[in-house]
Amino acid sequence: MKFTGNELAALLVAVSFAAGLNVYATVATLGLLAHAGVLPLPPGLHLLASWWVIAASGTLFAVEFFADKVPAFDLIWNALHTFIRVPVAALLAYQATVALSPGEQLAATVAGGLIALVAHGGKTAVRAAVTPSPEPLSNIGLSLGEDTLAVSLTWLATVHPYWAAAITTALVAVTVVLVRWVVRALRALFGGAERALCRASEDHSGFTVLQPLAIGRSRRSSQLVEDFAELPRALFVGDPFGCANGTERKAAAGVSVVAEFQHVVLAGGGHNVLAFGVAHTV
Repeated sequence: MKFTGNELAALLVAVSFAAGLNVYATVATLGLLAHAGVLPLPPGLHLLASWWVIAASGTLFAVEFFADKVPAFDLIWNALHTFIRVPVAALLAYQATVALSPGEQLAATVAGGLIALVAHGGKTAVRAAVTPSPEPLSNIGLSLGEDTLAVSLTWLATVHPYWAAAITTALVAVTVVLVRWVVRALRALFGGAERALCRASEDHSGFTVLQPLAIGRSRRSSQLVEDFAELPRALFVGDPFGCANGTERKAAAGVSVVAEFQHVVLAGGGHNVLAFGVAHTV
């Protein structure tokens, strides 16, 4: 079976996505299919049918099979593979299109890299959301699903390239939406953790550690003390993590709030005031 130009493009779309999930499984599958005579590789990819390449990619796939299923370590592994999966996918697209014009070859290379980046980014984002889970089965299940999808999609692309490309297009769309949802969820998660840490910073003596925050604008440096005396609640304006909530509640209840500043920075000719210090109730 010899691929037409459109079929080759469809195959590369699917293979690039598979490489973004697991580049070693993808390369090993392509090599085995080519060596078995199922897949006629373009001239630029004949090297993949070499037993040396198949053995090397198979060995690395075996290493990733276990490394990718260890919670926390899988995040480091995937982060490092940003510099492997995406470039290799782009290189595969480049080598597969050597017979095309330079412009078409460049477009195929960029498209291959971008598709692999979407797949890799989606995989990493989902792992970051799942890793905090105390049980390891979710990580293992996701990793097995990714490995299976990478191999299956590569095989399907060699038999039904258009179907494989259509499935990949749908996966790309789902991945983009999923990444946005995961990023928002992680921001909410870490925002809640920061607020919890800020609340925990109030010790039994009543001291509250303040984050560096903007407290307002002053027309002249000499007015700084007056601003602090007259506008104690301004100390908490712009607090991004809610660290001042406890002290603000006490102030609202009629409890005196005293600010003790380690140092004050006046920027821009004394107009923008930033305060670093502690506040306590008396």
